Amino acid sequence: RTQPGLLDLTRNNANALVHTAVQTVANNARQAVYEQNSDVIQAFSWFSAMDSKVCPQCMALCGREWKNDKGNTPIGHSVPFQLPPIHFNDRCVLLPVTKTFKQLGLDLPKLPPGERASSLGPISADTTFDQYLQRVPKTQQNEMLGKGRADLFREGKISLNQLLDGQGRELTLKELQQKYN
Repeated sequence: RTQPGLLDLTRNNANALVHTAVQTVANNARQAVYEQNSDVIQAFSWFSAMDSKVCPQCMALCGREWKNDKGNTPIGHSVPFQLPPIHFNDRCVLLPVTKTFKQLGLDLPKLPPGERASSLGPISADTTFDQYLQRVPKTQQNEMLGKGRADLFREGKISLNQLLDGQGRELTLKELQQKYN
């Protein structure tokens, strides 16, 4: 006889493994398409869902960009390029940042940002994760970041970008407090 919940745990672990494998194949396929279109893609941008299931590491990576060059050079930060998924059940993707119409030799106006989905409903596509997090209830901020990190965030002592060190490793609450308190 199995313990209550043991089958659920096994099923959840199997689902996480399958989901992560599918995400790996899908992200590798996207990257191959991007490589074939490198003449119009100038960078890659980390895209995270905007809901309560996103981990702090993915929150901090959301919106970060890397040049589409041989070394995938970070743009405005030092976090090394990595292809998602970076953990089990990761739902993140890298999106291409295409050249502007002007860079492509076209005399067309810039398109407006459009909208994207979030747990709050449709929001502007250029909303940062920091801006999104400021809009969710305090209890949800606490669940997503942990109370200590959420307090530092609400007090303006840290931004989500500061949750990671220069290598992309998530800093502990103690490390954040020592550095920013």
